[in-house]
Amino acid sequence: MRGAIVLALVAVLATLTVGPQTAEAALTVTGSWWDPEFPQSPERITLSAEVAPDPDHAITWVGATYCTIPVGSCTFHTMEYTGTGNVWNVTVDMYEGALGAKFLAFAVDNSSARSDSANQTITYGLSIALDASMTPQTAVPGDPITVSGQVLYNGNESVPAEGSDVMIKLDGAVLWTGRTDADGFFAAGFTAPFSLGAHIVNVSASVRRLAQTADFPLSVVPTPQPDFSVTSVVLVTPLAEEGETVTLRAVVTNIGNLEGSGRVTITVDEVTVGTKDITLEVGGSEEVTATWVAAAGSHEVTVLIDAAGDGNPANDASAPLVISSRPVPSGPPFLLIGAILGILGAAIVGALVWRRKKG
Repeated sequence: MRGAIVLALVAVLATLTVGPQTAEAALTVTGSWWDPEFPQSPERITLSAEVAPDPDHAITWVGATYCTIPVGSCTFHTMEYTGTGNVWNVTVDMYEGALGAKFLAFAVDNSSARSDSANQTITYGLSIALDASMTPQTAVPGDPITVSGQVLYNGNESVPAEGSDVMIKLDGAVLWTGRTDADGFFAAGFTAPFSLGAHIVNVSASVRRLAQTADFPLSVVPTPQPDFSVTSVVLVTPLAEEGETVTLRAVVTNIGNLEGSGRVTITVDEVTVGTKDITLEVGGSEEVTATWVAAAGSHEVTVLIDAAGDGNPANDASAPLVISSRPVPSGPPFLLIGAILGILGAAIVGALVWRRKKG
């Protein structure tokens, strides 16, 4: 009986997913798609299919299944002919709160023959990530400056946010607007203002309801100068424990408009653990590492740069660091002590049981 119920449920689920099984059709669903490509909740979505007709039989129904992921429910929708080419479509409410959906289009002719599209996964746009950079960040009036980057859905390299609106502002004034390409990339150029001092370049990206921004400091100086900036500070061994020798790694980039040389110093709690002399061309980067014997607790890692002509020390960097205490070893003699205590406990319990039975 249970086996019959399981088979019946499997049959019902198969019907919900792909509809009734029919003979292979001479008509063909040659393509299916949806718009917008990455729906954002809550939003309506248009499901479309292209159906090449069978000259000997009339199309009686073009429809679609739209299912949640993981598949919890499916809805059937009738598509209408658009009047253009062989395209049929239907606009429906997208499922709320799901990570995506399954979409399958199918067509049936008057002989009950049927053709299906591929069963496709629709990725929902839950968020966008803006990865942008600006070079140089120190310039003389009139210097060319480039801003570039990439916009991604859900922080996923394989899901570029094509057609995102991008805007670049300087101190609040719009310099450039454009859109990302098929891979989510954009690039724009402008010239440094003639007003000396500190400026802010703002980059924003948006796709309907989703938006992200990034700010870059721009220093306009009377003469070219290097500007060394710490662009990352990481602990190579992220789960370090007390007593371990760990490696600290920093990346230093020259974001100025003149080659420069300087000394990079890495400290932990204001104690120097490593130094390196570097020379960087404009836009060049170099990795600097240091080793340190970890002590338990919270610590402050600082990367300092002493470079001739670098008048912008604000982009030296610091980062917090937490080291865990070393756990109690699980091997001897602790295992031996634990075993002895276990044996003693068992002996005591056994003696009490024996006395109770005897009494």
